[in-house]
Amino acid sequence: MKRMLVCAGSVVALVLATTAFAATRHFSGTVDGGGTVSFATKFRDGKTKTVIPPVKFTAVPISCDQGDTVLTYTLKGDPIRVTNRKFTFLGASGRPSQAKITGTFTNHGRNATGTFRDHGNFASGAVTGCDTGTVDWTAHK
Repeated sequence: MKRMLVCAGSVVALVLATTAFAATRHFSGTVDGGGTVSFATKFRDGKTKTVIPPVKFTAVPISCDQGDTVLTYTLKGDPIRVTNRKFTFLGASGRPSQAKITGTFTNHGRNATGTFRDHGNFASGAVTGCDTGTVDWTAHK
């Protein structure tokens, strides 16, 4: 009986220790040329494991056939896996617009750098030929 209590206590301690090392980190930063970026990650065992949507790019300059404006882009959906401190998201082709986001985590997961590009047509085709170009971003927790 005593052994079972010791084993049960060890299992509970391990479960609590595992959950204590898993954390959510919130990142925010700037986009070169204007705008901001923000997102969250799951950080466990000293490594960034996933990027958790929403990933938001706000007030990023974009050129369209109708003139220059700013874009607010929000990526929703499934978490993005981080492998070797890097992640990539590429929107499905065949849609009116296509976004690509890349990122790399540095400094023990405290900082991130990457690129963002969105191009295509918006507002149900009322705004056409839009492109942010590939812009660099940086963020920190």
